[in-house]
Amino acid sequence: MSVRDFAQRWQEVQGVLGGYLFARLGNHQQVDDLLQEVALAALQSYASYRSDRSFGAWAMGIAKHKLCDHLRRGTSREIPLDEAQIATLEDLVESDLHRWEQRRRAMRDCVRHLSAPQRALMEAYYHHGHDTRTMAARQGLTVGSIKSRLHRIRAALRRCVERALERTRDAP
Repeated sequence: MSVRDFAQRWQEVQGVLGGYLFARLGNHQQVDDLLQEVALAALQSYASYRSDRSFGAWAMGIAKHKLCDHLRRGTSREIPLDEAQIATLEDLVESDLHRWEQRRRAMRDCVRHLSAPQRALMEAYYHHGHDTRTMAARQGLTVGSIKSRLHRIRAALRRCVERALERTRDAP
């Protein structure tokens, strides 16, 4: 598993983890600092992450440990919540992380169904950061043609992901 893979997965869950930490601390600066600590700890132990587990749940475990460490240091106080409120908050976060994981899996499967030229176009644009002008020049096409192709591919991916998520919701 690569650093790039980690960064992509981290981006997907960072907002949910930040929301959880903010609900517990109520201070944006402390949440930002703590999120950096969580990201660093997660990256350092990423080799031990098992891909059969939810990345979000794994990262949430690290966030909870870092939050406990942070509170033990006494540098801030936690928003007073009772155990039931904390459990409800954690259930909501877990639910959000589960939905993100389902969406990520659906997107990965849908990308696999793209044709090789479609995948190459998406990779050039999104992973390598090539602009449409450069892509058009390399392929002997107009910028409008590249934009149109990207639009159609995104629309097809959106429909594919929505169908996959529908099947997941309908499954027993």
